[in-house]
Order: sequence, then C-alpha cells, then structure tokens
Amino acid sequence: MSLDQLARPSPDLGVRRDPAGERDARRIVVSGEAADDQMREQRLVVERRRHPWHSSWQTSDVFLLLEAATSEPRTTPGSDVFEVMSTCRAVRRLRPEPVPDAVVRRLVEAAGYAPSGRNLQRARWIVVRDPAQRRRIGDLNRRASLDHATAERDAGRELPHHERESRRGMWDAVLWQAEHMHEAPVIIVACCIMDDAEQDPGRYASSVWPGVQNLLLAARALGLGAVPTTYALAFRNELEAVLELPGHVRAQAIIPIGFPLGRFGPVRRPPVDQIMMCDRWSNESPSL
Repeated sequence: MSLDQLARPSPDLGVRRDPAGERDARRIVVSGEAADDQMREQRLVVERRRHPWHSSWQTSDVFLLLEAATSEPRTTPGSDVFEVMSTCRAVRRLRPEPVPDAVVRRLVEAAGYAPSGRNLQRARWIVVRDPAQRRRIGDLNRRASLDHATAERDAGRELPHHERESRRGMWDAVLWQAEHMHEAPVIIVACCIMDDAEQDPGRYASSVWPGVQNLLLAARALGLGAVPTTYALAFRNELEAVLELPGHVRAQAIIPIGFPLGRFGPVRRPPVDQIMMCDRWSNESPSL
C-alpha cells in the first residue's frame, strides 16, 4: 500500500491529489520512509483544511492516517481524546473508495484494547470486503430497517434534545444507509465467542461493545466515518449463515466503515448538569 493510494478524494479528511484552484487551503508536502520498501521516498500532497468547528488549521486526521499505514510515530495536534469523542458523530453516508488494509488493522487493534468480562477476550472482528458478502449483509440490513426507518421519519417526532427537522435528517441518513450499505468499502461485524451455544448472546454484549466504541473512536481519529447498527440481527440466523459462524459464536453489531460524505461533529449532547446525579436518583434531572 503506497502513500499515494491514501490520497483518495475526501472533503472531510482534506486529502487530495493537488487539485488546482482550491479555496481556503494551504498545501504541504508530507514525505517519509516507511518500513515497507515499496512506500519509501513517496510524497503525498496534503491540504491543511479549516475544520468547520475549529478555528485553527489542523492536519491531525491526515497524520494519524499516515501513522496507521506506516507505523511511523508522529506528533499530531488536535488528537486529544476528548476532541475525538466530542466530534465522533454517527456517519452513515460513506464514500466507496477503499480503506487501506493497514488502517483497518489499526481499527481492530484499537477494538482489542477494550476490557472484557472476566478478561476472557472473546470478541472477534470479521472484516468484510468481498462485494458479494457486503451485498448480502446490506440486503439483510435493508429488509430489517426500511419500513421502521421510513415510519420514524414520516412520524416527524422530536425530542427535547433533537428538533424535528434534525431528527428527520437522521432517519433520512438511516434510509440512505439501507440502500447503500453494500457500497461501504469495509463492513466489520463484531462477534462474541460464548461459553455455551444455547446462551443468550446479549449476555456477552458488555464484553464486545467497549471494543465497538474503541473502534469508532479510532475511526474518527483517523478521519473515517462509521456507525454500529443491529438492524440485521433481526435476521440473525441468516446473517450468521452468511458469515459461516460456528454455533457458539454470535454476531453483536455490524459496522460499515469508510471515508465520509458528510462532516464530523461537533456532537450535540445535554449538559453534564442534566445527566449527572449525586449519590441517588433525583427527579430534578430532566427526563424524556
């Protein structure tokens, strides 16, 4: 995998092949040696773009993507974990451009750092790139989500923290994903190895979902969009047959990953004073 192959068009990453006449962009050249001889002395033109939620010029996403592919340590401004968390939105609209293998491996590595019950480390991550497999998974997601997401969008509900039009936009994104999931370059299926095939898979969720969150944060830090979905689990037997899972291994979540079509954060969340209580439940905290 060459550094030039990382220069895929992406409005959010700001990584392009030196486009002429770009506005509000400064170009810098990033070069360096990698462990792989095929990557040596290659140069990548990187645009430093102004993030819409940040007033300073940043290249953190680009440098972290390079680090993931080359294993070269770099100092990356703006890579603070709280910044990553506060801009890690659910990104459902993804570009079809491929994600480098080295970057995908870094995501799974991050997922593996998460804690697990009894430290059994039973989470497993199936990386699906095969177009036929992606289409099968996408079809299951579409069957499970289309009617529900359409009804939710058309209902026009709003919540105290989520106004009607914004919420409608979210469901539009869910419907977009229903039609296009198979186009995501990578779908990662989070699975768990159970003690007994007859157990409820939900019993193992607490040992898998921390890894899912690690994966999402790593994706955001690398400038990739991702979101977990469980719609396809409505057809669990079909999904697990597609993945050829043995009886004691169950799927927990499906995570499409790719370069985003939309923008990252900031996320909108209630202030701490509305969600934190001291010592016991308090009715003074606003509720849904």
